[in-house]
Amino acid sequence: LKLDLVQEGMAWFSSKGVTAGTTQVSIAGPLVASFGASYQPSTSALAFAGSRTTVPITITNTSNFTWPAAGSNPVRLSYHWASTAGTTLVWDGLRTLLPTDVPVGSSVTLQAAVAFPATGGTYLLRWDMVQDGVAWFSGKGVTTNDQRVSVSAAKAAFYGGSLDVSRVPASLGVGQIATVPLKVQNLSNFDFDSSINLSYHWYDGTGNVVTWDGLRTPLAGIRINEVRAIDATVQTPAATGTYTLRLDIVREGVTWFSGAGMQLAANTVIVQVPPYGASYIVPPTLTLTAGAASMIPITITNTGSLTWDPAFNLAYHIYYQSGAVLVWEGVRTDLPASVAPSQSVTVDAVVNVPPAGTYTIKFDLVQEGVAWFSAQGVSVGSATLQAK
Repeated sequence: LKLDLVQEGMAWFSSKGVTAGTTQVSIAGPLVASFGASYQPSTSALAFAGSRTTVPITITNTSNFTWPAAGSNPVRLSYHWASTAGTTLVWDGLRTLLPTDVPVGSSVTLQAAVAFPATGGTYLLRWDMVQDGVAWFSGKGVTTNDQRVSVSAAKAAFYGGSLDVSRVPASLGVGQIATVPLKVQNLSNFDFDSSINLSYHWYDGTGNVVTWDGLRTPLAGIRINEVRAIDATVQTPAATGTYTLRLDIVREGVTWFSGAGMQLAANTVIVQVPPYGASYIVPPTLTLTAGAASMIPITITNTGSLTWDPAFNLAYHIYYQSGAVLVWEGVRTDLPASVAPSQSVTVDAVVNVPPAGTYTIKFDLVQEGVAWFSAQGVSVGSATLQAK
């Protein structure tokens, strides 16, 4: 192998009398895949016949190739159920995807999905990796990791939970989709799976139901007795007034936890027109000339209680696809006139387009010297920006 510098369009250095670097290289034949894995499962949760749960497990790639998380032959984690004598009872266990490719020597911790046998008894849970369409790792000589698991006979589910709602706001805007921080503790006798969600009910001042089926916030993965901080998504009623908010947990298609005896806290929330409010009509994708200034028609509706005077401007923020900020203080565009509550206006927003690439642009109103609307909980007008 001869290594040589080149000045593009001019000459290779060796043609100008410079001695090239020479080294001998041995080329091996094609790499033969060698399968390998090690497993570190946590203690399994309470096991009830016919139920499902998730088990934390750390797996390490001791193969000689990177485990692909996607593609035509992804590597996944699975398991087999066997009797204590070693007789296989269930071969194809549930499969858990890798979140990303796992290089040689690297480890990843998964929440492995497990379905317990339909009848009670003592079993061997045999963890085994599988490359779809190629082979089970155990079929390539990799030892499974065996856990002895006692599975209790099926029992009636007990529904229980505790909600810390001390941080629910005392007032929210009309029809607002708000994020409410709270803590959830699983007091049931089973781990929460994908069928378990947090929701809520709204009642008016006389106790009548205004909204029964609120928006859902997933609670999957919360284990028995675990306490977890979450951000619940709540949409307020469409009319101003004083309401009672009762947060509740639901097992979809089965029951509300309140219907199974769980006590709900009551939060009094004043729903009012907020000072800052706006909705945007923005094209979903903007294809603009890189490095140039462009004008984008944006329709904005004043959904707050303030009249937008000359101190209010339309601007924007630009983000890389990774979510990092590229431009925060976007160019300001004056509003053509004052905009009263409930009025709409169309503005030709001036945008200084970044270098070629794909970005996210978020249009945002600003009251100069006071606040960005997004900092007051107002949703932005978001679009994909393709600079070419």
